[in-house]
Amino acid sequence: MEQKTILQEMLEQSSVGKKNKLRIESAYRLSAKGKYEEAAEIFDELLREDPDDQEALSGKKLNDWRIKLDGRVTDLAQRRRETASEAKKERGPVLKNALRSKKVLAGLVIAFVLVCAAAAAAVGITSHGADIGELEPAAEVGELSEAQ
Repeated sequence: MEQKTILQEMLEQSSVGKKNKLRIESAYRLSAKGKYEEAAEIFDELLREDPDDQEALSGKKLNDWRIKLDGRVTDLAQRRRETASEAKKERGPVLKNALRSKKVLAGLVIAFVLVCAAAAAAVGITSHGADIGELEPAAEVGELSEAQ
């Protein structure tokens, strides 16, 4: 009775195969969620049980690749943050030096004077209440020479 029939062996292998398949699927899901260590443990366990399991080998390789890729992405993000903070530090002195430049300062003064002149002209016309039509025309050139 200790001898197993072919059917019994096939049923046992079938149930083990289903369990392994579920474990492999679980490991793939964990890897996709970024839980690389947990996935690696499952893949390693499966490979200890059957070193020739192609699905477990493929999953292990994919998980290892994801770990490397995630590390590279993390490194690049860190470099970007460092570069951005360095650029921000450098912009402060650059802006101060630009404001000290004679050309930039002269341009700012001219722009300020023009804005003030335009504002004064606008306020001057409206504060007197004079309409352009109400202003007296200037003397003609001929009238000026006769008056002299």
